Amino acid sequence: MSRRTPVALLAAGVAGLALGAPVAGAYTQISTPLGFNPTAVAVSPSGDTAIPIGSVVGRVAIPSLVAEADYVNAADTYSGVAYRPDGREAYVTSSVSDSITVIDVPSGQPSSAGLASTPVCTSQTDVAVNAAGTRLAIACDTAGSNNGIVQLIATSTFEVLNRDSPAPLPFEPRSVVLAPDGSRAYVTAANESKLAIVTLPGGGVTDHTLPGVSLDLAINPAGTYLYIPTQDGTGAAAVAKVLVDGFSTTDTVSLPAGSDPAGVALDPDTGLLYVALADLDGSGGIAVVDTASMELVTTIPSSALAVQDVALDPDGMYAYAVRGAGGTAGIARIQLRPDAPTDLRATAGDGSATIAFTPGSDNQAAIQTYQYSIDDGATWATPDPLRASSPITIGELQNGITYAIRLRAIHGQAPGQPSAAVSVTPTAAAPAAPNTPGRDTGTPATATLRTSKPKVRGNAITTTFTASGPGTATQTGTVVTAARAGRARAVRACSATTRVRKAGRATLTCRLTKRARALHRKGALRVRLVTAFTPTSGVKAEGTRVVVLGRA
Repeated sequence: MSRRTPVALLAAGVAGLALGAPVAGAYTQISTPLGFNPTAVAVSPSGDTAIPIGSVVGRVAIPSLVAEADYVNAADTYSGVAYRPDGREAYVTSSVSDSITVIDVPSGQPSSAGLASTPVCTSQTDVAVNAAGTRLAIACDTAGSNNGIVQLIATSTFEVLNRDSPAPLPFEPRSVVLAPDGSRAYVTAANESKLAIVTLPGGGVTDHTLPGVSLDLAINPAGTYLYIPTQDGTGAAAVAKVLVDGFSTTDTVSLPAGSDPAGVALDPDTGLLYVALADLDGSGGIAVVDTASMELVTTIPSSALAVQDVALDPDGMYAYAVRGAGGTAGIARIQLRPDAPTDLRATAGDGSATIAFTPGSDNQAAIQTYQYSIDDGATWATPDPLRASSPITIGELQNGITYAIRLRAIHGQAPGQPSAAVSVTPTAAAPAAPNTPGRDTGTPATATLRTSKPKVRGNAITTTFTASGPGTATQTGTVVTAARAGRARAVRACSATTRVRKAGRATLTCRLTKRARALHRKGALRVRLVTAFTPTSGVKAEGTRVVVLGRA
């Protein structure tokens, strides 16, 4: 089931963080039930409409979630839906009438042109569109033969490009996605643990065995990885990350047993995969998987209703899920990211700036920190230590330079909406007045702590320093560059705390987090270590070291 907007709609560059696993935000159910059992949904590239399908092709306005129209053919059943990337048309396949409904998106009406009345192949099960919007792939179950075909269609002329030479599939198809350039189709089987790769328009077919039946799959914008949710006969469910070149599984993540993974949607901006769960102990929900580390970030519960499919709006702020059955069937909106902070107020410091703000809605998931950008949102950094409330102080700025600063909240799913920018120009502090007897001299500055060159052994980083007496030592590590710098910056690398009982040589061992280990397996890491020692009586001291971890 191609239950998603086309990939490659958003540019990369967000530092996705999985800093925990809070429960995600609430569903907003459509006020009036759809009146039919929806099985799939797609959201327009402009984000202003959604098309749920089942026995009816519906049209729902966003953000109001008001059903605007239904296109009913009582003798038909609709099986797949996809928007063209430019948003001009949407395509709906039929498993009964063997023709495609083409919806003119601006008017919201079915089109009478081309494929709207032209049979393509029998028992259509799904439709996919390539990144350029020039080709459609239609998966068809050729009735009575226990196999199927993929038909390739030019969207400009509605010509079937391989009508005379479609390669046969070795099974009845269920779901299809296209490579971004339209050169290959990836098809899952309806009732078998199989996937086929079809070279288009008239090339060969290779099939592969999966660990279970897959009802849907997603492909990344570069066309290099597939994400395939499966469930086997024992109820074990998982998502596999498959390298397209050679079709090799690079990693898997387990889903709740018996969760019946159905439709999927990939956010190309954050790399998060949203998996509809048709039955999670009778309640359903959406699993959120970080495809960089292949970790289950969180599971969004669904108020005792099974989720059949999920689609994302273009900026990844909301997911739209179709769920339920009978009179409770409907479409629901789930906010995935925190709202933007507002009312930013900047105070200039010497090589620094302090930003006070009013938090936005946290979307019912605890804010773990706020990130800041000093270049108007082009790049983002995370305070160290993490800061989950106002104000935030940003250091290491240049005096006399005006910065456009934005903030955004982070919780366990994805970065929140960025705030409006506030400008600030750090200024050198005036020379301090000499101390005089009886005058308050203020709080002593943080002293410098001399630390050894860190030693790396496996996933452990060890640092030594000289303690001035008994006290507490802490260490935090932050990944500042990695093999995938745009995705990995500001990830917490490690943390450590130890009690120092007496003056002398002390040692701290900082072990890499699971997220940092996943990044380390992909390539070298550059980690910034901040070691702090606070004596029982005396002045806190800090030292900073940067250590490079070669590829694991």
